[in-house]
Amino acid sequence: EVLERSLEKKTYLCGDAFTVGDIPMGWEVQPWMRVPIERPKLPNVEAWFARLGQRAPFKKYVDVPLT
Repeated sequence: EVLERSLEKKTYLCGDAFTVGDIPMGWEVQPWMRVPIERPKLPNVEAWFARLGQRAPFKKYVDVPLT
Protein backbone atom coordinates (compact mmCIF):
# COMPACT_ATOMS: atom_id res chain seq x y z
CA GLU A 1 0.00 0.00 0.00
CA VAL A 2 2.97 2.33 0.44
CA LEU A 3 3.86 1.86 -3.22
CA GLU A 4 0.19 2.36 -4.18
CA ARG A 5 0.09 5.73 -2.43
CA SER A 6 3.47 6.70 -3.84
CA LEU A 7 2.19 6.18 -7.39
CA GLU A 8 -1.08 8.09 -6.91
CA LYS A 9 -0.07 11.10 -9.00
CA LYS A 10 2.99 9.74 -10.78
CA THR A 11 3.59 7.54 -13.81
CA TYR A 12 6.81 6.13 -12.36
CA LEU A 13 8.37 6.19 -8.89
CA CYS A 14 10.13 9.53 -9.35
CA GLY A 15 7.61 11.27 -11.59
CA ASP A 16 6.60 11.04 -15.22
CA ALA A 17 9.84 9.51 -16.48
CA PHE A 18 11.24 6.01 -15.99
CA THR A 19 14.35 6.11 -13.80
CA VAL A 20 16.85 3.67 -12.35
CA GLY A 21 14.70 3.66 -9.20
CA ASP A 22 11.94 1.75 -11.01
CA ILE A 23 14.25 -1.18 -11.75
CA PRO A 24 14.85 -2.60 -8.25
CA MET A 25 11.25 -1.98 -7.20
CA GLY A 26 10.01 -3.70 -10.36
CA TRP A 27 12.32 -6.61 -9.57
CA GLU A 28 10.80 -6.91 -6.08
CA VAL A 29 7.19 -6.51 -7.23
CA GLN A 30 7.44 -8.99 -10.13
CA PRO A 31 7.21 -12.21 -8.07
CA TRP A 32 4.37 -10.76 -6.01
CA MET A 33 2.47 -9.94 -9.21
CA ARG A 34 3.12 -13.32 -10.83
CA VAL A 35 2.49 -15.75 -7.96
CA PRO A 36 -1.14 -16.88 -8.15
CA ILE A 37 -2.34 -15.53 -4.81
CA GLU A 38 -5.19 -13.31 -3.76
CA ARG A 39 -3.98 -9.72 -3.59
CA PRO A 40 -5.68 -6.48 -2.65
CA LYS A 41 -6.62 -4.24 -5.56
CA LEU A 42 -3.79 -1.77 -6.11
CA PRO A 43 -4.65 -0.02 -9.40
CA ASN A 44 -1.69 2.37 -9.34
CA VAL A 45 0.78 -0.46 -8.77
CA GLU A 46 -0.88 -2.60 -11.44
CA ALA A 47 -0.74 0.24 -13.99
CA TRP A 48 2.90 1.00 -13.14
CA PHE A 49 3.82 -2.68 -13.42
CA ALA A 50 2.06 -2.85 -16.81
CA ARG A 51 4.12 0.15 -17.98
CA LEU A 52 7.30 -1.60 -16.87
CA GLY A 53 6.13 -4.67 -18.78
CA GLN A 54 6.10 -2.68 -22.01
CA ARG A 55 9.86 -2.19 -21.76
CA ALA A 56 11.79 -4.87 -23.67
CA PRO A 57 14.64 -5.19 -21.11
CA PHE A 58 12.13 -5.61 -18.29
CA LYS A 59 10.39 -8.39 -20.21
CA LYS A 60 13.67 -10.08 -21.06
CA TYR A 61 15.51 -9.88 -17.73
CA VAL A 62 12.96 -9.30 -14.97
CA ASP A 63 9.50 -10.55 -15.93
CA VAL A 64 10.57 -14.13 -16.46
CA PRO A 65 8.75 -17.31 -15.38
CA LEU A 66 9.05 -18.18 -11.71
CA THR A 67 10.32 -21.72 -12.28
